[in-house]
Amino acid sequence: MSVSDSGYSSAEHDLLPHEDEAATIPNNKKFFPPTGEEETFIDHDCITDSQGYPLYPNNQTVFVKPPEQVTTNFGDVGFPKTTGVEYRAKRTWRVTRIYCLGALMCYNRECQWVGSPPTARNGIAEYLAKNPKCPGAAGKCPGEVYHKSCDTTTIRVDENLENKWAILRHDGLHKHPWPASKKPDKLSKIKLKEEIEKNPTAGAFKLKLGKPTAPQNPFESVTNIHESFANSDRLRYHRRLILTELGINPEKAGGGIGDKFIHDMFAWSQRGLLIISSSYLPGTEHFTFQTTWMAERLITRNQDNNVYNGGLLSDVTYRFFETGYLLSTSMYCEETARWIPVQLSWIRGLTEEYYKIHFKTLFLQFLRPSFTTADRDTLVRQVVDFSLAQREGFISAYMDVFQETDRKKALGKLKGCHEHFRAQVTRVKRNRAVVPADQETDFQSKCISLLERPIEGGSTHEEKIDELRRLFPKTKRWIDWWTMADVEAMLFPTRRPMPLDDSDESLPETTNAQERKKCVMVGMVELFTFAKSLEADWHAVMRGVSIEYGSQSKGQQDLAISIGWQKPRKRNPHSLKKQDVNDGRAPDTTATLLPKSMGGRPKHSLNIDKSPFTTYISYSASSEPARRNRCWLAAALESLYALFNPLWLRGTTGLKKDIFTVLLQHFNSRITWELTLKGHIKSSLARGQSRLFDVASEVSPGSFIPGEFASCDLFLDIVLDPATRKNSSKKCQTLFPSPELFSIHESRTATCERLPFFVQDHPRPEQDLTVLRILPSMFRGREEEPNAVTTMIKDWTTDGIETTAALACKSCPVKGDRPSEAHHLIQRSKISFSNDHGPQHLYFFLELATIFDPSAQQAFMAMLDWPFKLELHGITYTLFSRGYWNGVHYWCKVLRSFGSVSGVWLHDDRENAGIARLINPSHASIAGPAAHTSWVFYSREWTPSEEAFVVTSISQMSADNPEAQGTMPFAQLGLLLKTAGNPIPTINSTSLVAPVPVALALDTKIPTALKEEDDQSDPKQLLKRKAPAPLKVKLKVPKVTSTTTRRASSRLATGS
Repeated sequence: MSVSDSGYSSAEHDLLPHEDEAATIPNNKKFFPPTGEEETFIDHDCITDSQGYPLYPNNQTVFVKPPEQVTTNFGDVGFPKTTGVEYRAKRTWRVTRIYCLGALMCYNRECQWVGSPPTARNGIAEYLAKNPKCPGAAGKCPGEVYHKSCDTTTIRVDENLENKWAILRHDGLHKHPWPASKKPDKLSKIKLKEEIEKNPTAGAFKLKLGKPTAPQNPFESVTNIHESFANSDRLRYHRRLILTELGINPEKAGGGIGDKFIHDMFAWSQRGLLIISSSYLPGTEHFTFQTTWMAERLITRNQDNNVYNGGLLSDVTYRFFETGYLLSTSMYCEETARWIPVQLSWIRGLTEEYYKIHFKTLFLQFLRPSFTTADRDTLVRQVVDFSLAQREGFISAYMDVFQETDRKKALGKLKGCHEHFRAQVTRVKRNRAVVPADQETDFQSKCISLLERPIEGGSTHEEKIDELRRLFPKTKRWIDWWTMADVEAMLFPTRRPMPLDDSDESLPETTNAQERKKCVMVGMVELFTFAKSLEADWHAVMRGVSIEYGSQSKGQQDLAISIGWQKPRKRNPHSLKKQDVNDGRAPDTTATLLPKSMGGRPKHSLNIDKSPFTTYISYSASSEPARRNRCWLAAALESLYALFNPLWLRGTTGLKKDIFTVLLQHFNSRITWELTLKGHIKSSLARGQSRLFDVASEVSPGSFIPGEFASCDLFLDIVLDPATRKNSSKKCQTLFPSPELFSIHESRTATCERLPFFVQDHPRPEQDLTVLRILPSMFRGREEEPNAVTTMIKDWTTDGIETTAALACKSCPVKGDRPSEAHHLIQRSKISFSNDHGPQHLYFFLELATIFDPSAQQAFMAMLDWPFKLELHGITYTLFSRGYWNGVHYWCKVLRSFGSVSGVWLHDDRENAGIARLINPSHASIAGPAAHTSWVFYSREWTPSEEAFVVTSISQMSADNPEAQGTMPFAQLGLLLKTAGNPIPTINSTSLVAPVPVALALDTKIPTALKEEDDQSDPKQLLKRKAPAPLKVKLKVPKVTSTTTRRASSRLATGS
């Protein structure tokens, strides 16, 4: 039996139908087993790779691969596809069928975007069901996305596994454009590896930029290899893999990497890079490099036999090396008309000793018999910045090498950089706290005039300095620094020593020529290549191809930046990710090895209300052991979020790492999601909770333990009261939040229990409060009054309230030798405002430290009738949030608007999956007596200036997000502050829903204790509840301070 080249026997082949018989086959079969006589045929509209393989086959294309031929991409295609594999002839043949998925396109004919369809089962239908927005035109295309299917093409690949003979056959026409490929093919990866192997030090930017080569191909960029390399992050990923494979990456190389450094140093020395000085001793670690040409240029003489007199520039590059710094000294080369380095040093630190080593090595090259003293003094002249360590290192090296004892003579060889001084002037003039806006130009001109030599009849240097001190008194310390003897001797012409000739005029005015050595683009050719790279990126963005990773859209503006926060810096130390702690144990448990199961709905689970009109997503309880029992954190954050507005961001920058700034960053992510509806809000809420928990644990160690119950009022104190947070840095004088948000002033006087008419000095007569603590003793005699809270607060702001202080009287005389019984002070407290309009919010907290019976605690919290409107010193405040505590659990109610619906919302992280629900559209329903009330927050109306700031912030957010799909934050907050207790009109009349009942029957099942709702319309609906048993709590207090004493009032319980 004869066998053909394809591997099928002649008998088997005779039994199979031939291609000319295809028309008679009922199923219209396109391909049959190969005969071995096929030939390669590349039809029209195909795209082939550099090896001639049709990576994008089309029409009646056939590609035959003989066993000896190397075709890297054989069997693969460049377009999105699904594949099916089967084996035949006793697994000697592998048959692969490839089905094209078509392309995602836009109905806008002018749009260039063509996307790859999802390859998952039913992925295309699920993607289109979301009504995706076209990402073309840099995300600004208004067109709609649709799927262009490709059902008329067929691809089959037959491969003989024994002799490696294979064939690819294609039938049909692709009637759609090719979508941009997101992954490089095998051949492209090999070509990228070759380019990286040629220049392993080139980063992703330089690889995209390319380099000048022959005139026929002036720009060689890796983006020409494959279009997916236009994505910088993807290019960096493949570059790291290739460097590891080549053994160049030291972090991931194998054994022998320690010897590689020695051999590399030998190789560089043979190429001409000489190490003229080195040290490994502590405090002097350095390497000083120099080539023979650099040394020759340093000591060369011109045609007149004169040494170089153009002055040397020395400067430090901070980010050239991963560790250490680059200290370089340069001179001006007239032949090339540019600055060239003459000595380079790697130094580990920036102290005086490191600079001294560099300059000493430089000066030793001037100790030559052919150099006179005048030649030496001409060569050593330097232009430096105003670093104290650099200046002292230069002076010390000069005096050591040349045996000079006069410090002033060494200082005379230095000249300060004028550009650094101008930059300092620009920085100071923009500080509105120091220089007013209308005097900015005057301040700059007077400072720059100090760099000019005085003219005859003009002001002297001393007169100019005195005028600056008089006109700008707040810049005194800044002027004092620049007028120090060593600094002004380097900078100002009238303070520099007068040289014997005009040699000082040949020195440059700035070290910017040295600074420019740090630039990425050198020369006009690289500037042009840089522009070509930017053009390629623009075309990629217009086609919807991402050029770097990231979930946030490049055109989307952060809302906090719109309001006034600074844009975060890439090198901000507070934003750098800390290294994860490694416990040295490999993942060996199910939780660490397998992803979290995303199973279906659990059995017997409760129904969850997710109505888009009467609910919104908020914090939910977690089943993770480390994140359990955080109801206190959820209730506190939800209460504060109801008060959050743009005025909280005034005076902050967003670059700090205090707990209040972290809170603002978390709230900013919430309003960003509500506006844009982009991202995953549940993940954002969980991350915000975890981050605030970690920061609170650092502020108060031992108070917040993962998985354990904690005190909600302690957390609120830490967030709102800066006095509870220890400031580790004495230089940081700014504490957040601002006093205008929550601070209120308290004045106290004291009398004695024994002598009530004897007024004495209180230990702390004046103080600012953030928390207004409500004690049971404040209501003595008022228990039965219907408006006890209003009356008490009115007395507190007028005559004051008397309470018994936890202080013993020390002013009463003691009769006889026996000490009298201790008696306490009676203090009278009176609160007032520090300004005319008062703080924006009032925080009242019910202090229960003096009540030991749990039932009595709950009775006191249920007794107080909190009014909806509260007046203090003529200013009306509105009740906005209310927190509850039943001994084992925290929850809250808030007054807010969500979308076009406003009212009172209930949030409990253990109910309804943490989704807050609208329980009453009447705003005043949040007021009145209610069981378990633990804290309340009030807010006042905005002043005209505050309202203008909020309106400006909302306008800026609207301008930065013109295509936002959500609701505009704070749009209805001003109306809520002015409401009289009735629902405010809805903005969008099309979104009206059916009236919500005044009272809703809520399922509030709690395992350890029941929670009741303060339903004002039907008091009989209140659920009966059993008071929890007394708790035994053991507190360990390492140090007793005024702050920790106040923590005795914190409420602890067994769990949430």
